[in-house]
Amino acid sequence: GNFSKKATLSLRNKFNEFKQSDFMLGRPYINGVRFNAYFDFGLLFNLNKTKNSSVLLGQQLDATFGVRIFDYGFVGVQVGLVDFETEIRKYRTENFKDTNKDYTMNIPLMLDLRGYFPVNEKYHPYIELAFGGGFDFDIAIYQRVSGELSDEYKNFEWNWDYKGMAGKIRLGCGVDIGKLSLGLGWTRTRGKYQFSNKKNKEFFCLKAGYRIGDKYLLKK
Repeated sequence: GNFSKKATLSLRNKFNEFKQSDFMLGRPYINGVRFNAYFDFGLLFNLNKTKNSSVLLGQQLDATFGVRIFDYGFVGVQVGLVDFETEIRKYRTENFKDTNKDYTMNIPLMLDLRGYFPVNEKYHPYIELAFGGGFDFDIAIYQRVSGELSDEYKNFEWNWDYKGMAGKIRLGCGVDIGKLSLGLGWTRTRGKYQFSNKKNKEFFCLKAGYRIGDKYLLKK
């Protein structure tokens, strides 16, 4: 009856509006090819938790430089500094309490690819794939505490050693909110670690950063 006619007309009008919408005709906020850079700080969480490792493994600083391809893609090169705990070993005897901590400092060099799904001018969700390698440095920290509590003696030593190249891959997602960039992801790195038998390390990462750029290289 009357209701079905009104409903059909309403749906038809909505469909016609959608056909004429910015989404179908090309969003007016789609920009051209332009330079973008991201500066991020992230926290690394352990995906291979053992009794000799912590949940919060370390942190990373990333700088990514590249080009934004309209509003749908990004291709860039990422460099940074990643510091994560490899293993903690503790020993206790009658007279001594020893702690060995092994950390890896990694300087990554990766190709960063992102695909964007713009919601509007401000919110741009994305998926990310980054892969490449990095230079690994092993940092070993040794601490010994001996004696009674009233007469405690502490001995502290540390050394570092270059361990060569490590392969890295990261899968993630996030959202750009204006100049603010938020993301999370999974990272796997393969290298040589002093105390650990495992050659692969896996992390879950939460990161936040700031985006600069938008200098046009090619306008739409």
